[in-house]
Amino acid sequence: MQDEVVLIPGKKVYQFPFDEICEQIVAELEKRRWRVPDIKVTFGKYGIDSIQGGNFLLQLCRGQNNLPSELMIPNKYLEVHDDETGPRFYLYVGKDWRKDRKKFMFGKRFHTKYDGRPKMYLLFKGRCKCEGDEIYWHTHTKERAPLLSANNDCNREYDPEGDEPTFFSTESVFWDFAQYLRDVVLAKIVRAPLPS
Repeated sequence: MQDEVVLIPGKKVYQFPFDEICEQIVAELEKRRWRVPDIKVTFGKYGIDSIQGGNFLLQLCRGQNNLPSELMIPNKYLEVHDDETGPRFYLYVGKDWRKDRKKFMFGKRFHTKYDGRPKMYLLFKGRCKCEGDEIYWHTHTKERAPLLSANNDCNREYDPEGDEPTFFSTESVFWDFAQYLRDVVLAKIVRAPLPS
């Protein structure tokens, strides 16, 4: 059951918890003429394509609104869609984040086991409880999956082992990204001086 949304006149409604923070990030970067140390902004046909720092990446490809479709923060990568299908969540489980960071951020994130590459991440996909206690893959549109469950993609990815997680609450993952973007990325941008 979805929570009831209460609309406040004049208050913008955001689809994901990190959307408003991403808009604030864009606004603060614009105030600084897109120049903040250690942050790179790339532009495309419809505006900003990406915002990248040492430990984060935002791909702003949802519609033409500068909203994120892919987000990466330390040890975590998330893909979301306007129609609420998915989402896909990748959790870094490698041994050396400093060594693996660029590969995790920009490398191939599919068929890891199938291609014989070492285990670096676990893949989680949206799941729902549509019938009884059984958990099914989330295929509904316009309805958010409540769970992100480990998925080995027809045995082409790795399964969780030992104390590695098997599922997450979708909302808790979304709020982890929102908190990092607010407390680390936005805070860094706001500390940067405004141009004279």
